[in-house]
Amino acid sequence: MPTITPSQAVTPPPAPVVAPAPPADWPALGQLLARAYGADRPLPPDYLDQLLHLERFLDIGELWGGWIGQTLAGGYLLIDNGLTGYVKDPPGPEVGFRILGVDPPWRGQGVARALLDQAVVWGRQRGAEAVALYTAPAMRPAHRLYESYGFVRQPERDSWVNSDQHPLWAYRYLIPPQPTSVPGQATPPPVTTPPPVETTPLRTEAATVPTGSTPVQTAATSTPAESTAL
Repeated sequence: MPTITPSQAVTPPPAPVVAPAPPADWPALGQLLARAYGADRPLPPDYLDQLLHLERFLDIGELWGGWIGQTLAGGYLLIDNGLTGYVKDPPGPEVGFRILGVDPPWRGQGVARALLDQAVVWGRQRGAEAVALYTAPAMRPAHRLYESYGFVRQPERDSWVNSDQHPLWAYRYLIPPQPTSVPGQATPPPVTTPPPVETTPLRTEAATVPTGSTPVQTAATSTPAESTAL
């Protein structure tokens, strides 16, 4: 089945289905995240390289995707914050996520909320009491999404990237004891690989994520624009 876009759909698109991203789809997910994060700002070359090589994140989390029909529309990395310490000073068992992004043509279709739903389910299954994350102060659409979902700012857990040059805001969501809804977790359909990501022009100012063979595991070395690209 060919990939569809919202403008091509004769009827409303189906609800998003969130599932673990199979290895064959990691390149497509990486290109999607690069488009999502590069839609509003040029990406530092080393951070673009990390998005296009998502296997580097696998030692700290699990890659999940959000599908609409047979189209990969979004995704992220789920992490156990108690093990990684990504968001500092957890007051109790927590999970979290990084690099949440939605492909620009699919924004506004419920993909980001479906991904948040799955983070809550994933955390509950692991005995976590909350979901925590970092986001940059300038990412207002992400803040509106988190706050409308029920995330609460935790300024005492704020951090930064590259000393004090790029502050990071902490948010936390308390997981309810019983689920209100469980997102679909079916095996995702085959994905049509998106076209190659346009990597130019790129600004070459100081990069926000250091290059390396393994992903950055602490808040102090994550990109300030990482949390959500909506």
